[in-house]
Amino acid sequence: LGALLLAGPGLTCVVLTDVASYLASAALVTRAGHHAAGARQPPPPERHPAAGLRAGLRQVARVPLLRGLLVGNGVFLTANAALTVLLVPFITEQLHAPGYGLGYLISGLGVGFVAGSALSGRILGRFSSRQILVTAHLAGGGAYFALFNAPDLAAAVMAATLVGLPGSILLVCVETHVQRATTAGTLGRVGAIFFATDSLAAVAGALGAPALVAVLGLARALNTISAGALLAAPLTWKLLPNPPSLAAAPATDTAHGQAATNPASVPSGQQSHPSSSEYPRR
Repeated sequence: LGALLLAGPGLTCVVLTDVASYLASAALVTRAGHHAAGARQPPPPERHPAAGLRAGLRQVARVPLLRGLLVGNGVFLTANAALTVLLVPFITEQLHAPGYGLGYLISGLGVGFVAGSALSGRILGRFSSRQILVTAHLAGGGAYFALFNAPDLAAAVMAATLVGLPGSILLVCVETHVQRATTAGTLGRVGAIFFATDSLAAVAGALGAPALVAVLGLARALNTISAGALLAAPLTWKLLPNPPSLAAAPATDTAHGQAATNPASVPSGQQSHPSSSEYPRR
């Protein structure tokens, strides 16, 4: 919508539409009802932030699945951030298209994300985390090459759609497996470490991309970074254990190779919380 408005009525219309959307959002928030919660649990005892950080790091270091997710996803997101900051120069200098073409690329990316999110549930239930992530890394890297070697804007938009498809599946897979492989008591701390790594990848990619362009030129830098995104695939294959898919049973303890209890086979009221090293399937 932003690209269409900028190409038509102009920037003033884009800004006014944006302002109206925020005002409409604020008005809708004021209409949201408030429901009093039931009996509140007492707040947990306060802990020093450093202690929470150490607990999260210990959990990531102890569980092979979390270590592999953190490294592989970090490498891929660093390349993704580097390519993102080069989208406008790619459109204007390499495709010789108007700058608002970025809106069309983002729209294509969004279509791919929606399609990938719709497929994620079925894919996570049939394949292991390592199979999904390695395939998503390879598909994403290949789509990057197709995007940044596209002959025109229309081909670039179609390639951007192909980028969004595995990208969405990748993010859903990582978020799902982080929650399933982390104990409830440390989920917030482990999640914070993953979010911090994502932010670090964004900063590193954004700073490194212009420097690489200054050395190699735009076209070579784009292809070099796309190749860097592919490095996440062998790293993920090497670091991640290869448990069954989420739908498989019985589960496997990823740290010790022991069979874990299938929750569906345990009578109600007798289920125990899985340990941090178990990889629950349901």
